[in-house]
Amino acid sequence: MHSSPTALKMLAFPYTHLPTVGGAWKKMRPLLKAPGTGLVWDLGGEPKEEDYRVVNSRPGGAALILILPRSSRIQPTRSILQLIQTTRPNAILPSHQVPHVDHLTQVLRRPPTDLPSALTEYLGWRGFSISRGARQLIRQTAEFSTEITSIGALAKRMYLSRRALGRRFEAELLPAPSHWLHLCRLLRVAFRLQNSDDSVLAVAFQCGYTDGFSLSNQMRRMTGVRPSEARKYLGWEWILEGWLCREAEHGRLRPQGASGALLAQTGAQLQCPGASKTGSKTELAEGCSPPDHSVLPGPAILDRRRGNTAKR
Repeated sequence: MHSSPTALKMLAFPYTHLPTVGGAWKKMRPLLKAPGTGLVWDLGGEPKEEDYRVVNSRPGGAALILILPRSSRIQPTRSILQLIQTTRPNAILPSHQVPHVDHLTQVLRRPPTDLPSALTEYLGWRGFSISRGARQLIRQTAEFSTEITSIGALAKRMYLSRRALGRRFEAELLPAPSHWLHLCRLLRVAFRLQNSDDSVLAVAFQCGYTDGFSLSNQMRRMTGVRPSEARKYLGWEWILEGWLCREAEHGRLRPQGASGALLAQTGAQLQCPGASKTGSKTELAEGCSPPDHSVLPGPAILDRRRGNTAKR
């Protein structure tokens, strides 16, 4: 990697090689919108401004793996720390002379050590301004999702009634608590699928679903992704991105308000390749790949409280 004109590589399905991202960035950027795709940035050389711009402009759902330089070359330390803070890498690896694609693939499929924190950090990186109260609600839901399967049990664990819990999420302009609980459970399903050879049925039982059909139906309805695709394409941010797009498309993500969620990207319409519209819902055409969730609709589409055109 050190001998290439750029320190950036692309890691994508079927995860057999690492093509260089350089002058062909404009051509390769659409490929980063594919599910299970990420960038690998080797900081062993002098980080280039162009590389930094590419990393910072990567589409939502695209993972980032940073490879640190040798300890003797980490100068100044503060600039490395700032780079890490602004780029939000999925993983930070020690210096490698020539990282093997199989090693990087293992890193890509590895679950976050702290899902609640990873979830809120990703939302911040995607441009959502989340209050302390909203952050706490999301983190608690993610934390309890390891053992709780119903919204009634979640409300009880938080010492609230179901109605009071719903009002708290609504006050923070967040989607319903049941949607966050489903999301976190589905992410945990994806972690198991990508890190074991267990069947979908076995994973469904392990994660509290009654059968594989119920799991598959809920995953597709909530994120637009099938369990077979969640296993095939590695990582988890692209699945979260699918959920965000579904929530935004149905008007359940709302901007405005000092403590509400605010999308940084504006004016863009949701585009899901291979999807067909049925009423107000988007359904994947049979046999199509997961949709491109790299572009979220802007605040004008999301604001249901102002009588906008977005519908639940």
